[in-house]
Amino acid sequence: MTVTLIESGDTATVGEGGTFTLPAQAAGAVATIESDRGDATYYGAATRVTLDGSGGGQLQLPIMTRAAVSDIYLASALAQLGGDGILAVKVFDAANPAVNATLSDVGAVQARYDTGDATTFFPGTTGPEGTGLYLNVGPADSVTVTATRTGSLPGSVTTFVVGDAIVFTSVALMSS
Repeated sequence: MTVTLIESGDTATVGEGGTFTLPAQAAGAVATIESDRGDATYYGAATRVTLDGSGGGQLQLPIMTRAAVSDIYLASALAQLGGDGILAVKVFDAANPAVNATLSDVGAVQARYDTGDATTFFPGTTGPEGTGLYLNVGPADSVTVTATRTGSLPGSVTTFVVGDAIVFTSVALMSS
């Protein structure tokens, strides 16, 4: 599998243990890293990281198999639309997954929420994992998601969506 630093076009092969090295960039810059969206086994993934003072950084880029993504769409009774992406949002209350939270729509797409089963996501509120998925979201440089829950102050995160890839992000609720 290869990963690409979008801002420069540099690529690297992922080695043992999932590690890779890309050339340093400007200190404090935001770097967008994508896995190969054409990989036969793994579904594409993308994330952004703010680089440290030396122009480097560390990140985790969660990867899902294409089979797992297909299972999620199948269990959700949705057709997977080519060119659209998935946005996964983990909602936290302090350091814990936030149960019974809702997420704002992303355009016309409503979140589907975890049920405790790895592939089953339904409308409603966050389940035991505190996770919401947006399936079939069009690519976008900037989308804002707001999480709300009774008894908590809302939290928001601004992120992005990449076609044929999953973007993972998180948002924190605050105690009221």
